[in-house]
Amino acid sequence: MNIIEVKDLKKTFKKSEIIKGLSFDLHEGEILGILGPNGAGKTTTLQMLLGILTPTSGEINIFGQDLRTHKSQILEHMNFSSTYVDLPWRLTVKENLIWSAYLYNIPDRRKRLNQIRDLFRLEKQWNQPVASLSAGQKT
Repeated sequence: MNIIEVKDLKKTFKKSEIIKGLSFDLHEGEILGILGPNGAGKTTTLQMLLGILTPTSGEINIFGQDLRTHKSQILEHMNFSSTYVDLPWRLTVKENLIWSAYLYNIPDRRKRLNQIRDLFRLEKQWNQPVASLSAGQKT
């Protein structure tokens, strides 16, 4: 089974086609690298794979399910972490996690956020702006 299957993915912004017919499969155990110059559409592609942006056309299937119709179920099994992706730096750690909980449609958000805070021992950072954290803490 393909872990990720992308078919003829396209994304257009203001009449400019940023992603032009991207297709690939990713199988269990494989690693995918997305490389290219600035403006090539790497971030746009990742945002579509995470369900943050909606493709203009094409298909994204993850774990054999269509991302458009099974987004919540798919995102329950996915995560993305990078030192190159900026969290809203003016927001606190807590506020960023609240935003993520809404994005991922997490039920019983308050309880889950408290569990995360305690599990990762974030009490000291909980109400600090993300801008004040080190790169490792942000990741």
